Amino acid sequence: MSQQDERTVYYISLCEQLYNPKTLQDSVEAQKILEQSFPTFSNSTATNDIATPTETASALRVLLESSPSPYVQTFCFSRLKQLVQDQLTTFSTEAKIQLLSQLASLLAIMTLIGWFEVEKYKDVYKDISQFIQASVDHRIIGLQILSVLVQDMNPPSFTRNSSKYRKAVDQEQRLKEVTLNLIVRCFSYDFSGTSPDESGEDVGTIQVPTTWRPLLTKEDFLSTFFKAYNEFEPSLASKVMDCLVQIASVRIALFNEPYRTQFITSIMQGIRDIILSSHGLDNSDTYNGFCRFLSRFRATVPLNEMQLGEEAIEKLSTITVEVVQAYVSATIESVPVYIEEGLDDPLENEDALIESLNYLGQIAHKKYRDSGMVITQVFDPITVQYQELVNSISVANPEGFREMLEIIETKFAWLIYIMAAFVGNRAAFMTSDNVDKMDSEITTRVLQLIYSNLSKVFGISDQVTMLDVIMRKIVSNMQFWADNELVIRRTLELFNDLNTGYGASKNLRKIETTNLIFQNHIASEIAFFQHEKQRENRTLYFQILCKLLFADDNATERIFYEFMKPFDMRIQALGPLDTIEAFRQEKTRRAIRDIFIDLHGFISSIQSRRHFLFFFDWFYNHHSSLLLHAVEAWSPDPIVNTLLTFYLEYASNKNQRLGFDISSPNGILIFKDASHIICSYNQQLSKQPEPSADQAYDYKYKGISLCFNILSKCLGGKYINFGILWLYQDKAANEAFEATLQLVQSIPLNDLFVRRK
Repeated sequence: MSQQDERTVYYISLCEQLYNPKTLQDSVEAQKILEQSFPTFSNSTATNDIATPTETASALRVLLESSPSPYVQTFCFSRLKQLVQDQLTTFSTEAKIQLLSQLASLLAIMTLIGWFEVEKYKDVYKDISQFIQASVDHRIIGLQILSVLVQDMNPPSFTRNSSKYRKAVDQEQRLKEVTLNLIVRCFSYDFSGTSPDESGEDVGTIQVPTTWRPLLTKEDFLSTFFKAYNEFEPSLASKVMDCLVQIASVRIALFNEPYRTQFITSIMQGIRDIILSSHGLDNSDTYNGFCRFLSRFRATVPLNEMQLGEEAIEKLSTITVEVVQAYVSATIESVPVYIEEGLDDPLENEDALIESLNYLGQIAHKKYRDSGMVITQVFDPITVQYQELVNSISVANPEGFREMLEIIETKFAWLIYIMAAFVGNRAAFMTSDNVDKMDSEITTRVLQLIYSNLSKVFGISDQVTMLDVIMRKIVSNMQFWADNELVIRRTLELFNDLNTGYGASKNLRKIETTNLIFQNHIASEIAFFQHEKQRENRTLYFQILCKLLFADDNATERIFYEFMKPFDMRIQALGPLDTIEAFRQEKTRRAIRDIFIDLHGFISSIQSRRHFLFFFDWFYNHHSSLLLHAVEAWSPDPIVNTLLTFYLEYASNKNQRLGFDISSPNGILIFKDASHIICSYNQQLSKQPEPSADQAYDYKYKGISLCFNILSKCLGGKYINFGILWLYQDKAANEAFEATLQLVQSIPLNDLFVRRK
């Protein structure tokens, strides 16, 4: 216990001794100590800890908040009353406001504690309502009390900063300010009792009670706030915007028709007027508030219920182009500055850069033609500068040449990133000649910049030759950057992008380098496979190869089996695996794990029923037993999770790829193997001691979760006729359900709550 806590406990005991003494002397001594500790400076003097009446008031409030004891409350209130009577005239205006805030907080604490015990406490607002009718000054003070009352009765996540109460001569100005503060705090009240995290701007939907509906649906409710926003001075307009932010967050389900439509339309009309007039948006606080207003409203109201007028849409379009132009210009103009001053280069943080540029690309597509013209108009002059610089290489000033070259190349880097964001953020379903034309203009400029050199060095004269150069670089990276996870990831992402689209895939299939990859995709041929940290990249690699293999609609079973031969060779190289101990050899474990990592990547890209049948026939007829025996031998070791992950994908009927013929037994065969896997995992898990807390997820819960998901995919896939199992008295389904129930029962109740996943 800290010294402060010890002192508080001591004062609490003194209060009890004062009002419930064993002897009269005990009461006298307690009163003397308490009066000295909390001086009013009339008959008592300052102490070592308290030097002013304001500090006494603060100390009394701390003591009151520390204990619900009626003895503490009685002493604190009586002492505060005496302090105000003796010293109020000596308080500064700021101190008086602070003292009022503290006294209102005391009222809030008592009201909160006694709300359900003393019915009279619920009438506090009636008393304040009468109080504010007396005069304007009474109204200001009363609204301040209400504001503090609402705030301090709320959960601790809402804290008050008393410094926000500033001195104001104009009574009307103060009245507006305290009214707006009260409204914000009322809407900020945590009605659901969830104490949301206020660390971010977006705290979700406000769950106001249904008793507020008549107020919110009044015809002049929203119009009053928008009128106030237009008429109040900037400092108060930003507070009005704070109110609108809260109003826009009100749960839309509160409103029934026609009030729902009226509420949405009124907000949309207000947004439209603000956009068209730009009123108040030159103030940073108001501008940020308006952005939050738009964000909250967008999160609360479905997009299909929003209706903007043509004029507002045109204004938004104009703003879109201006935003793009401002971003591009500012970025390019800042390049010489951070190079000359040695500032951090934003291009080095690629993840953050791509994230922000993706937003820019999305914005640009709202007015894509004009936004594209902005980027090309900046790109073309820099291209001319680059050509002039290259053609006028100065031997006399090599340092100046290098500096200029670095600036121009950095500008090009920025522009190419931005162009990539423009082209890359095109929606997959968007088909438009105008968009295609703009994409081609953007892409052509980049290719023209490098094409002349490529033609001289590599002899490139057509698209396929260009792709071959890129593919050779991809293969080179996979071999010579094998230990660099990021380089391999970016290389494979490029490979995947090249493989996107029917025409691109067909062109890739024509390239000799691609055919060599198809023929030599086994682990020993690919250098990055040898590194343990590249497991996720291996999965992506085989996803790409699968899409490339089946990009040709005429891909035959013979072509498929030819591609799968390296897998057959890898499995045959394991040798005879006729005992459990053979499966548990470390070299064998790693080899089987790697095989199923690769197969998982391959099968996850299969979309059609025909192609899945190719894989099913190959795997079930030749290699399913390998999986079943490995699960039995390894469970519940974490290495088995790789096999379970593969089977989860294998049993997933995405895009109806498992839509077998009605007479086909394939669905039953898949489920029987799934049942065998679940039962094997359950049996082996039950034989093991309970893992420690730090190993529980890897050695138990991860595998259990995968087993549950496998069963879920089988039950929901609609490709298994379970009636056949029971008709022929097959126990696979009953055994799977029983094993699943046993897995559920093996999880302690506390872990169910702690490990929600």
